[in-house]
Amino acid sequence: ARDLWVDGEDKQQGLYLDAYFKFHDVHMRITPTIFYDFMEEHGDLQVIIQKGKMIFEMMEALSQQMLNTAQHHIVKTLGDHSKVQVIIGNCIPRYASTFGELGYKNQHLPTIVIGVMYNAREEILELSLRTGDGAVVNKMAEDLWGGGGHPEASGARWKTDVIDFEKIMNEVTDYILGSPENVF
Repeated sequence: ARDLWVDGEDKQQGLYLDAYFKFHDVHMRITPTIFYDFMEEHGDLQVIIQKGKMIFEMMEALSQQMLNTAQHHIVKTLGDHSKVQVIIGNCIPRYASTFGELGYKNQHLPTIVIGVMYNAREEILELSLRTGDGAVVNKMAEDLWGGGGHPEASGARWKTDVIDFEKIMNEVTDYILGSPENVF
């Protein structure tokens, strides 16, 4: 949905529409028919955007609260890129993008944000990795956990009955130290 307004002054409206869709469990890749049916059911575009703005602001506030309790680590490497910040914390699946973006925004170091999400019913652990300028995460997600994605937004998931933040942080730290060329 946010791809409707990728650039330009209406980008924020795309974020609000995206938030409204997420709140209603509508998947992001929808057909025009589904989109127009959804619009008919929920009101015109301006009403949806206004409601989406309220939802987006709530998502930002809750994501910031989750970030405030997250662990922040600095990993020092050798070479041109001497430091990278890693933030790891519990995250609500719907909020992974917002959690990640707020985490790496306005940082003075390259920052990798890892949102940890656990589905107890299915015993699935999911990681959402996000980063801004200066680092990439897709190779790390692939090499460490068989995941993947885009350079700045990737993830991984696996079946487990254990959530071990320390193990994840140690794996990330060892990866950064051992393969900085895959991170920077």
